[in-house]
Amino acid sequence: SIWSRSRYQIDAWADRQDQAEALGLAVRAALDGYTGGAVIKDCRFADRRWLHEAAEGLHRCSVDFIIWAQE
Repeated sequence: SIWSRSRYQIDAWADRQDQAEALGLAVRAALDGYTGGAVIKDCRFADRRWLHEAAEGLHRCSVDFIIWAQE
C-alpha cells in the first residue's frame, strides 16, 4: 500500500485567549498519537500558534498535525 504524509491545521476560536488555548490543547490531546482504522497510520503534533483577530474580536489557537495515511 502507498502512504502519504500531509500537514493539517485545526483552528480553535474563542472570545478569550485562555479559552482558545484550552480548546487547542484539547484538540492536541485528542489527536496526538492517534491511529485509526485501515487509513490513518500516525497523527503527530507539529506546531501551535496563538493569534488575535482584532477585526472579529476573537482569539485563535492554530494546531498543526502531520498525518500519515493510506491513499
